Amino acid sequence: MATINEFLLSNGFRIRENPCISPDFCLDWAALAADLKKNAGLVDHAASRFFIAAGEVHLVENASGDHAWVLEPNSSARPLELLQGGVALEGGRFGFPATFENLLRMKNLALEHDAGSTIFPTATGTLAHSSLGGGARFTTLH
Repeated sequence: MATINEFLLSNGFRIRENPCISPDFCLDWAALAADLKKNAGLVDHAASRFFIAAGEVHLVENASGDHAWVLEPNSSARPLELLQGGVALEGGRFGFPATFENLLRMKNLALEHDAGSTIFPTATGTLAHSSLGGGARFTTLH
């Protein structure tokens, strides 16, 4: 049985045309990974840059609207163990598909590095003054 993303791709759906079709922001990882390795046709979202213990992370996007996390690791990092589906890129960088599962892992990595980080919603304090956390907020955005 095909996954939802395989079904969507085989029926011509792309993130660019409808970002709400999947909880993942990367349907065609094979094509995006090839674009990353060629460093061609990518939009670098510079405002997305932040740090985790393993190094600096930012989002890139290809023409189909698929997104990837790109990690520029520090010397102590073991990047391919951090997220699922990673590939090595030129210049010692690594790319990972922007799946919902990797998003939740990235949230944990960011908060482990900087507990005061506000780039991802957290469920701290009372709900009168806080968000509900990753699941509810990100589901609502979709």
